Amino acid sequence: MVRRVTVRIVGVGVAVLVGAGVALAGTRLLLADDSARTGAPPVAGQENGRDPDVPLTNAARAIASNRLEPAGPQSLFDNRSSEPLKPGAEVNVSLLDVAEASTAVVLAVSALDATRAGAVTVTSSAGTIPAMRLAGPGGQTSSTLIVPIAGDGALRVRDEAGGRLVVQLAGTLTPSFSATDGRVVPVPSREIFRLVKATEGHEKELALDAVLELSGKSVSAVLLQVAADVGVDGGFVRAGDEDRQELFWSATKGADRTRGGLMLVPLDGDKITIHYEAGTELRADLVGYVTGPDAPQSAEGLIVLVPPPSPSESPNPSESASPSGAAGPDGVGNPSRTTGPSGAGVPSSAADRTDAADKSGTAGPSGAGDGGVSGEDVGAEAEKLTVIPAAGLAGVPFDRIGGAFLRVTAQGAGTGEVAVRGGATTPVPAAADQGNPTMLAAAGLSRSTLTLVTVTDGEVSASAEAGAALTLTPEAVLLTAP
Repeated sequence: MVRRVTVRIVGVGVAVLVGAGVALAGTRLLLADDSARTGAPPVAGQENGRDPDVPLTNAARAIASNRLEPAGPQSLFDNRSSEPLKPGAEVNVSLLDVAEASTAVVLAVSALDATRAGAVTVTSSAGTIPAMRLAGPGGQTSSTLIVPIAGDGALRVRDEAGGRLVVQLAGTLTPSFSATDGRVVPVPSREIFRLVKATEGHEKELALDAVLELSGKSVSAVLLQVAADVGVDGGFVRAGDEDRQELFWSATKGADRTRGGLMLVPLDGDKITIHYEAGTELRADLVGYVTGPDAPQSAEGLIVLVPPPSPSESPNPSESASPSGAAGPDGVGNPSRTTGPSGAGVPSSAADRTDAADKSGTAGPSGAGDGGVSGEDVGAEAEKLTVIPAAGLAGVPFDRIGGAFLRVTAQGAGTGEVAVRGGATTPVPAAADQGNPTMLAAAGLSRSTLTLVTVTDGEVSASAEAGAALTLTPEAVLLTAP
């Protein structure tokens, strides 16, 4: 039986900060197995599943690696059944007891029924992350974020657009040098799920024994890259059992109909269930999975967060929703990363580091050791792009990086599919054997999504059907086995 993280909500306070009026919103979360930090770095005498006769090397200890614990997902804030937020409202969420053992959380953030145009940002003691930008009244959109957290466990979500806000905890990252469960294994993107509403209705199950990449493996969750024909009314997708992760999209028009996103979906026994309320068709690619408790002990697939550039290179988040300052019709801007007042940093979008790249003359966005590419013009013919420099990244040697959570930002020359794949593949937009598009680019607009890719020799492959300027930013990297 797959072990799932259980989170108990022991105290809830609701608050909104608007203008001069101040109130606090707090949700205190406790891990049910709080007394046994199974994700903590191995130390003498601790039950952690690793062989005590095999010593850790200094090199292993030097890498700040983490395991991923899927978390339900658990609702942190949801005002869909209550009064809408006013523009500029702030919601405070406490993850104090999660933060005691964790370095970061995976959040699914959605904004619905926007009152006006505006950005949504998430701030922790580690910094501020712009999550999305709503284009105007009535807009709705979603974003999956990896948010570093500090010891106080405080998160503040600011909604400049107003309306409804949904914040879900999809997972936690806890320090580990070696693990059985909680390792993330990226796989070449391949479609494993398709739901056609006209003939199959709104909901469909996927049996995991039908997925070759998962056959015979201990799996606790899957990572799906979703692509949907949203249609003229907008809608949403829910994936999982009980508490489900949700993605929302605004109405679309013309040829600009495909929307998507990354979902972390815990298993429902030996299957997953997906419910779709929008457009005509939903497709999902398997891009990776999270190992379960019966997986072998290894460092392969542990996660290392990518640090930001220097604080002086980070712009005001309210001024960096996209490279052009524009948001798409669905309200999706370019989520970048900034550094908070504490001086502790969080991953920064490569788009925010363009000036530094120009000054340094290096291939990386802000000097030696920084990864990603910024504003690279890509056409329909696939090309290799280097996202991991030869010097390595985030304290991880070049040859120990086998995958990455990659922020893909595209500003289109026209409307067309964008495909970003592992470096060992040659993506062609709309190629059935290579999965679905990572995103749809639109002329003159900037859109962004998080994806998971394999990395080969520091490279990924990218193509854009109608041409696009791509910014690829590693927000976290995955270790290979030592």
